[in-house]
Amino acid sequence: MLKRSPIKKKSSLKKSSTLKNSSPLRQKTRIKAKGKKTKEWEEARKLLTKAFEKCNITSCELKREGCTGSYFTTWAHSKKRRYINSYSELLEVGLLCISCHTYAESLPKEEMYILITDIIKNRSEDVTKYL
Repeated sequence: MLKRSPIKKKSSLKKSSTLKNSSPLRQKTRIKAKGKKTKEWEEARKLLTKAFEKCNITSCELKREGCTGSYFTTWAHSKKRRYINSYSELLEVGLLCISCHTYAESLPKEEMYILITDIIKNRSEDVTKYL
């Protein structure tokens, strides 16, 4: 009986190449610790939530066309996040639904500032007294 010799297949991958997104080969990296801004915002968010509930502000304050009302509400800062330099500026927010928040974020920073500060000025009750 004849013995067959093993057939060597040529692979298109070189031995040194590895798959970058393959989980067994991917190196585990540590998640970065929360920074100063993140910790400040988490603290401020807790205070804002309580203050807005005391003022009975639980739905979108802008109420544009396509507004979802009290569904998917988020905090809309008067300034873009990267331009916020103080804790008081961090607390200068309006409660907007995701649709209205997307609209506000699409505006230039000057117009967004005017929009959010007008919302704050036109409130029936001052939220800052509960902060």
